[in-house]
Amino acid sequence: MRSEHLSAVWPRAYQANLSAVGLIELRAHPLILPCSDRTDLVLEEWFFAQCAAVGLKPKIAAEASSPSEAFNLVQDGVGIAIVPGGVCGDAPRDLQCSPVGGLETLQLVLTYRRGVSCRVQKMIADIARGLGGANLAIAG
Repeated sequence: MRSEHLSAVWPRAYQANLSAVGLIELRAHPLILPCSDRTDLVLEEWFFAQCAAVGLKPKIAAEASSPSEAFNLVQDGVGIAIVPGGVCGDAPRDLQCSPVGGLETLQLVLTYRRGVSCRVQKMIADIARGLGGANLAIAG
């Protein structure tokens, strides 16, 4: 549907405001990821491959199932969250968001099971358009 940069999220009081943070600077921090090997294996493998490319073996503190859960974990001091940049507008004011440099852009794709009803297909298309899916395409 579109590509998007990942952003790091941490408490505003934790560190000075940055316009961007490099992936390698995150090596000393526990990370909160929006994916897991159970739910988003491809996304998790992509992230770890990006880390390996710069010689980083990230310390994973938690896996969040939603942006709000990631933000709550950051506020609770669990670690720094890595989230799609598009969700940073919903971050609480006490959190700082900054694009992570050194990562390829993430390709966002919406998938669903084959054979769903026309009503469900319409809902999915509406969601995709709402997310900025100008490049909507239906694949086999």
